[in-house]
Amino acid sequence: MRFEEKFKRQCRADRLALTSERSYWQVARKFILWMGAKSEDELRRDATENFREFISEEANRNVSASTQGQAFHALRYLFERVLDLRLGELKGITRARRQEIMVDVPPLDVALNLVNSISGRNGLALRVQLASALRVSDVLRIRVKDLDFKRKQIAIQQSKGGKSRLVPMSEKLLLELEQLVTDRTRVHENDLRAGLGWVELPGRLANKYPGQDHSLAWQWVFYSDRISTDPISGNIGRLHIQPPVLQRAMADARKKFKITAHYTPHCLRHATAQFWEKSLVPHSDIQRLLGHSDLKTTQRYLLSGRAGVPKNLPTPI
Repeated sequence: MRFEEKFKRQCRADRLALTSERSYWQVARKFILWMGAKSEDELRRDATENFREFISEEANRNVSASTQGQAFHALRYLFERVLDLRLGELKGITRARRQEIMVDVPPLDVALNLVNSISGRNGLALRVQLASALRVSDVLRIRVKDLDFKRKQIAIQQSKGGKSRLVPMSEKLLLELEQLVTDRTRVHENDLRAGLGWVELPGRLANKYPGQDHSLAWQWVFYSDRISTDPISGNIGRLHIQPPVLQRAMADARKKFKITAHYTPHCLRHATAQFWEKSLVPHSDIQRLLGHSDLKTTQRYLLSGRAGVPKNLPTPI
C-alpha cells in the first residue's frame, strides 16, 4: 500500500473533513520531501528533533501563525495517528505570532441589502446564514431532514469540531425554504429516474441504513446544478453548492452597491451575533447558538468584546 493511501485511509477512519485531509497530506508530503525519507522507518528516525526543526523553519519563512499551526497539527497527526509514534517533549518550538485582524462587520441594514440583492439558492443560503448566524460550511451542509418547519428550527449537524446544535429558522424565510424543498424533491425524483440520486452519508450510516443514501431526507438543501463524482467514494451524485460560489455572489453584491469594505459571507455571522447582543440576548445563549466551546471566542464576535472609539472623543482637527 502506498503511504499516501495509508495516510488518507487513516483520515477517513478518523472522519476528518475532506479539506482537512487534503491540507494535512499536503503538509505531510512536504515534510517527507524535506526529510528525503524513502520509508516509514526513516520517517520514525529522530522524529521529535525533525518535527521541531521543520516547524521552526516554517516560522522563519515568515508564514502566518495559522499556516504554521496547521503544519504543527498535521505533523502530529502524521506521527501519532498514521505512524503510531508518540513524540517527545515539544515545548520551546519557535512559533509564529498570531496577528489580530479586525473583521469588517456590515451594519445590519447593509447586510440585509446585500443578501436580499442576491437571487436564487445563493441568495437564500446567505439569508439563512444571516438569520441564524451560521458558518458557510454549516448552511451549505443542511440536509432536507434538518429543517423543522413546525418548530421553526434548523439542526446543524457535525459542525466545526464535530459539534451539533439547533438554531432558529426565520419566519420570513419559511415560504422560501418550503419552496426550495419542493424544488429539491422534484430534482431528486428526476435524478432517481435517471439512475442517480446518491448522497454522502456521515460515518458508516450507509452500511447501517442501506438505501438511505438515495433518500430525499438526506439530500443537500442547497444543491448544486451539476452532477459530479464524490472524490472519496467515487459515487456519482449531486453535491451541495461550494463555498467559493457564495463568496463570489457576495463580492458581486458589494460591487453592485459600490461597497469598498471587505464584507464576506462569514461577516454575516458577526453581524447577527452583534444584533443578538444589542437585543439583550445573554452571551451564554449567543455562545451556544454560534457553536463555540469557549465564551472568549464568542466575545470576539460581539461589540462588547471589541475596543471601540469612545463617544465624543475630541480630535485636533
